[in-house]
Amino acid sequence: MSRIEIQDTGMDIITKLAEDNPGAMSACVALLEEDPHGLVLLDKFEIYGSSIYVIWSDQCDRDAGKMMSLLGAAEILGEFDLDRLNRIAADQMRRDLKFDSL
Repeated sequence: MSRIEIQDTGMDIITKLAEDNPGAMSACVALLEEDPHGLVLLDKFEIYGSSIYVIWSDQCDRDAGKMMSLLGAAEILGEFDLDRLNRIAADQMRRDLKFDSL
């Protein structure tokens, strides 16, 4: 279920998505600066808290552009890549699934 509401400010959205995880907050701020639609995609895909941080830090090398590309591809390609994206977010030890190898 979506957490973002129409009246939310940028800070409200980041707080809801990051779940008090400082790394996820940094990722959300970077996404907000890169492309705010990335925050909407995180909410759409129900990726929150530490999962945001894992994708941003471990899989996308803390590069908001790479993270936005990954989220955008998942949006375009649909359910198959959403499942893959969720596996990536849940598996912080698998460095072989980095953005560049997808």
